[in-house]
Amino acid sequence: MTGEPHMATRARPSLTTLILAALAAGLLVGAVAPGPSAQLAVVSRLFVRLLQMLVAPLVFSTLAAGLASMARAASLRRIAVGALVYFVAATLVAALVGVAAAHALAPLVPVAPPAGVHAALPVPADAPSFADTLIPSSIVAAMADNNLLAVVFFTVLFALAVRATGDEAGAPLRRLLDSLAAAMLKLTAGVMWTAPVAVFAAAAAVVAGSGGAGLRAFLALLVVGYVAILGFGVVLVAASSVAGRFGAAGFVRALASPLVLAFSTASGAAALPGAMEALERWGASRRLISFVLPLGYSFNLTGTAVYLPLVTLFWARLNGIALGWGDQALLVATVLVVVRGLPPVPRALFLVWGGILAQFHLPPEGLVIMLGIDPLLDMARTVVNVGGNCLAVATLERLDREG
Repeated sequence: MTGEPHMATRARPSLTTLILAALAAGLLVGAVAPGPSAQLAVVSRLFVRLLQMLVAPLVFSTLAAGLASMARAASLRRIAVGALVYFVAATLVAALVGVAAAHALAPLVPVAPPAGVHAALPVPADAPSFADTLIPSSIVAAMADNNLLAVVFFTVLFALAVRATGDEAGAPLRRLLDSLAAAMLKLTAGVMWTAPVAVFAAAAAVVAGSGGAGLRAFLALLVVGYVAILGFGVVLVAASSVAGRFGAAGFVRALASPLVLAFSTASGAAALPGAMEALERWGASRRLISFVLPLGYSFNLTGTAVYLPLVTLFWARLNGIALGWGDQALLVATVLVVVRGLPPVPRALFLVWGGILAQFHLPPEGLVIMLGIDPLLDMARTVVNVGGNCLAVATLERLDREG
């Protein structure tokens, strides 16, 4: 036998495979060595901060480039109206699912708080108004704070101004925006390959830090919360695939990597770059992605909309406080408003939940208790938040194509 022996070419593992392996390893290490694992949280925080650093320039560049090159302003209006209708409908259904899940959970929840539940905790300060969130005093400050709603608002105005300059004057700026968007996408694609390290650290730290959630009621909340949030996600996939006439299984496979990343890091910001790239590979147009997806991160937090009514009604029952049907209807209406403009970062909604507790005169100590198990629930609601926004893009792609 002559010549060099044949060596089989090994394919590089996909990012999804690496992330899943890192997640499994992190869960195991966190359970076996909780002490050292708790210190790994700093690694995942650094990764999330790195991704957060890229979010605002990525959104600005891709959205501005897409809008500035759109052929018709009517296309933007049609997409915006369709997106908002989708967002409101999905959020309303999500909030109702959260209320229904709370009623299903009620028989497993004692009506007296466990010993040691109450602790001194100041009532959270008021959240900024919707107007303040939408129109910042400085776009630089909005980008620094990753206020996506304000960034999208400014970028839409800026892109429309670029369009209004005409073909001759606006062409150099449009080329610059296209180049900036391409560079940002290339940068984020490189950063994403460090995700498995961060996923391992995040999973190990979450398992190491969740040992205090042993009460029966909170374990039941965890199980029911996962069933409600992920169950709603499955229903949303089915309904959106029928409405948009696309294959649900193929869509889920295409978005597997950013969804796994969203689940393991509990950060919508960390999953945003990968979601944009995956949607473009799936077949959605960049201009639709760059408009609908960032808008959805501010308007379409369906996982959070399931979560807030569930934990509010759970905490009310645990404290022996009955919220009637009128209160529950008001709770749903409140959720429809307060989930707008939340930054897609872990634990961002606790300030909002503190306001809901105050509105319904519930003990604010719920924030202390929920912090113990919230990282686990946060993973479920984040993957549905991210997946719901990707589904909005996929559903509206047909509307854009038919226009």
